[in-house]
Amino acid sequence: MITKDIYLTSTFRHEWNRRFNPLMGGKLEAADLKCYLAHRDTDQTATPDMIFAQDLAGIDQSRVILAVAENESPNWGAEVGYAYACRKPIIALAQTDHAIPLICNGMTKNVLRVPDLDMIDDYLQKLLEIIKAT
Repeated sequence: MITKDIYLTSTFRHEWNRRFNPLMGGKLEAADLKCYLAHRDTDQTATPDMIFAQDLAGIDQSRVILAVAENESPNWGAEVGYAYACRKPIIALAQTDHAIPLICNGMTKNVLRVPDLDMIDDYLQKLLEIIKAT
């Protein structure tokens, strides 16, 4: 059962991502998209098995995966791979000069490359168009 429009996958082991993820999630939700944000919607104090189950359920219940390609972690790659295996459309968001890991890049339906990920307002409309068309 689909209950969310977007599952945002991005590491939160890196300071930049911990700051960026809620900002991007807030922008998407302000545009009336329902988002699963693991930093907020997965109980990070739960056991590893429970965290794993919650994250997979978040992917299963989302229509589209938004993969923030910055400071990628093994968990990011695993989430992209799981979503791909579930036939979920994956949109990667990356800076223009960033090399997305090869296999994950091949799994994406669309890649939006921008000059500066921090300038969300500069590319948000284009991202929303891609999400809605996916």
